[in-house]
Amino acid sequence: MIWNVEENGPYIVIAPGFAFAHARPSPAVLRTGMSWVRLEQPVEFGHESNDPVDLVVALAAKGSGAHTAAMASLARILADPDTSRAPHEAPTPEALHAVLAAQEDNRGGVGLAGAAGRPSPRVRRPCGRYMYGPAAPPEG
Repeated sequence: MIWNVEENGPYIVIAPGFAFAHARPSPAVLRTGMSWVRLEQPVEFGHESNDPVDLVVALAAKGSGAHTAAMASLARILADPDTSRAPHEAPTPEALHAVLAAQEDNRGGVGLAGAAGRPSPRVRRPCGRYMYGPAAPPEG
């Protein structure tokens, strides 16, 4: 992924302050999941209008259906002025999960909060803030 950004530019920076790191679905993925990382120090990717980035979301999808559903849910959150700032401003992983679950409830489907079929948060505090998601490694 880092090589791709270096070679192809900041294509993962898709909205102001927001990067979406993902690859096509793969059989190497054991379970669909997302990690949300809020950076204490924003990072410049070289994007003209969306830098600096303070929120990075990584998606690993087992199949194309889950990949497409997660991307569509994320697009809906970012396109809605009422919800687009919420992921940047959520004070806790639980608050972020509430935003994601409300978006799913409003659309009647599984998307970001239940990327693996049910919410399964694990929380770490790497950059002074939080990391959220089933893809996060356990504490220890």
